[in-house]
Amino acid sequence: MKDSDLLAAQRRLRDEVSRSLVQDGEFAIPDLDEIGTVEEDVDAMAQVFGLLASYCLGKGAAMRHRKAGRIHEALAAQRTCESVYAALPPVLKW
Repeated sequence: MKDSDLLAAQRRLRDEVSRSLVQDGEFAIPDLDEIGTVEEDVDAMAQVFGLLASYCLGKGAAMRHRKAGRIHEALAAQRTCESVYAALPPVLKW
């Protein structure tokens, strides 16, 4: 399998897993012990949660930098958040 095919397959799986996290328009935390026994499913779930965690960490850093008057650093952290947001599957974007 070519790298591009593998990346496309990973993206499709990540999107599928992301859709399973949204129920009736609300984010729902699944029972992580029941997400499946297929390694790829678990890896895709980790990718999705990793992206969300990265966004939260960046947002917190940007807020702290702004509060301390470090605007340049706050803007850099905000750009990181924007990059992470762009990588989120559509169903998880707000």
